[in-house]
Amino acid sequence: MQTQFIQKYLQVPGVREALQQLRARREEEEKAPSHVVAAAPEVTGHEPPNLVNDIPVQDNDEHDEEDGDLQASDEAVPWPSGITYFLRNEIQEGVVLKESWPAERCGCIGDCYADTCLNASSDLFCAHDNCTFSGRCSNGVYATSDVEP
Repeated sequence: MQTQFIQKYLQVPGVREALQQLRARREEEEKAPSHVVAAAPEVTGHEPPNLVNDIPVQDNDEHDEEDGDLQASDEAVPWPSGITYFLRNEIQEGVVLKESWPAERCGCIGDCYADTCLNASSDLFCAHDNCTFSGRCSNGVYATSDVEP
């Protein structure tokens, strides 16, 4: 279900370009001296998050519209109508999920992103046998005992 959400979300105009710009900014920030960034607020309940107001946006006065850079909008992004918002995966009775699927490794470098990873674009999560990072990436699903139910 999460891959369906991501695929629908990537179809919203401007999302792919915004992700590419975000990764480019992160690469530039890694080269620059580090600074403190505010943490995103926790999303609870079954209400779709406000995708603009729930994510802290850092104003950058160095870029303006004359440079051709896209500016962040304060307008809320609507939740895709074909996607039901859940905080948990719900698996119907009788459905068995396989641990892995026959697939080649995705070949991603650095991390597996939803808009560039071969597995994500084919509606698969990354796992130990089909991912360069053995499923420990942004497109992977793994269990942890660090989180309390």
